[in-house]
Amino acid sequence: MYFKTEMRSSAQKKLTWLLLLFRLPATHKTERVALWRKLKKSGAIQIKTSTYLLPDEPARYEYFQWLTQQIRDAGGDATLVRAREIDVMSLPAAQPVARAVFRSGPVDHDLVISGF
Repeated sequence: MYFKTEMRSSAQKKLTWLLLLFRLPATHKTERVALWRKLKKSGAIQIKTSTYLLPDEPARYEYFQWLTQQIRDAGGDATLVRAREIDVMSLPAAQPVARAVFRSGPVDHDLVISGF
């Protein structure tokens, strides 16, 4: 299954997502906790270990860029990805993300969940 969102507008633009994928050494406990707190405060949704999701908006993109640099400065690796569709293995796995999008995104998001 996969889900995607579409913004209702005259152009029917598709919403893109920001994915932050990172690795911090286990020995960097202070940095890991600080990063987790920043991600939680930002409203980012954890979809896998060390993988966080936000709708792609300029302020959120800038914030994820800043976090990417913070992770690298702490001795870790980080990658920031833009995506249009996110694969999920089951509907229950998609539900927390869908609820978060409705809470944090613009009111006109239309969530579509469909199977292959």
